[in-house]
Amino acid sequence: MDQITDISNALREQIMLTKAIETLSLKNCSMLEVTGSFSDAAKTMCDSKVGALPTVKDGKLVGVISEHDLLKAAVAHNTLNPETTIEDIHTANPIQISCETTVQDALEIFFIRSFSHLPVVDSNGSPQSILSARDLLFFITSFFPSLERMGTLLEWADIVGHTQNEILLSASEMAQEGTLAQMVFNFPLRRVPFNRAVVADCNTTILDVMKLINRRGVSHVLLTKYGTKVVGIITERDFLTKVFGQQQQISQLTVNDLMTTNLKTMMNKHLVGHSINNLKAGHYRHILLVDEDRYPTGVISMIDVLKFITDKIFGEFIR
Repeated sequence: MDQITDISNALREQIMLTKAIETLSLKNCSMLEVTGSFSDAAKTMCDSKVGALPTVKDGKLVGVISEHDLLKAAVAHNTLNPETTIEDIHTANPIQISCETTVQDALEIFFIRSFSHLPVVDSNGSPQSILSARDLLFFITSFFPSLERMGTLLEWADIVGHTQNEILLSASEMAQEGTLAQMVFNFPLRRVPFNRAVVADCNTTILDVMKLINRRGVSHVLLTKYGTKVVGIITERDFLTKVFGQQQQISQLTVNDLMTTNLKTMMNKHLVGHSINNLKAGHYRHILLVDEDRYPTGVISMIDVLKFITDKIFGEFIR
């Protein structure tokens, strides 16, 4: 992909050489003892409103547990097993970063490993927090005031496209941010690599939805009616907050109990900048793409957007 060349090197270095820990939205996080239970993990993650937490033994980082780990364990047992311990299901010996790690180095790890979270530890190996792709995306984009001025596109009634020539830039904006740097946010979403949507019928059982998420290695399933109309979405976060955190029995729940309706969607003609602002305003983790008939065509994740803008603006910094 073509790389942005007119943003100042000073601004690039300022962003890339910032310590990653300074970008965190959650400065301090809870820690989970590996001897704790599945229920302990689910409750703590729900209370903290996060999708991953560090696990410790004697105060030292030994693993990370995520909402996906909880779902995978529930699929394996077809239920919530009270005897399951955190040590049974967490990801042991995770890649970690230090409090001195820069944004540049953290991005390289995220991109090479396709992680969405990284534990941050101090010099003694004690967890300080969890760095997320969301933290990095909103930190980087905070340096571009023109993005905020674009606003959101949470509601749209037509499929009018946009072109980069429609964007009017002031002299001060061009001097500060670089014309091409701003134009990154005005690229259509079709320029961002995305994954095909994983779709299931709204009559699918909860257990089958869990198995589909686990088997396909995704974090969500879109639910349709009659194979055409999108009626909702179920995510790993829904299982965390509505099932695991509440200690509900899977067999007693239906798709309607979990799915989120009234979805906010976009088309591939809509703009990258609007999608970033949508993610921030709605606290979403994915951009759902639909065609002219509002049928789902793909899903763009937070890290997909992060990779796109990083490659465009900071390409030579990330190897």
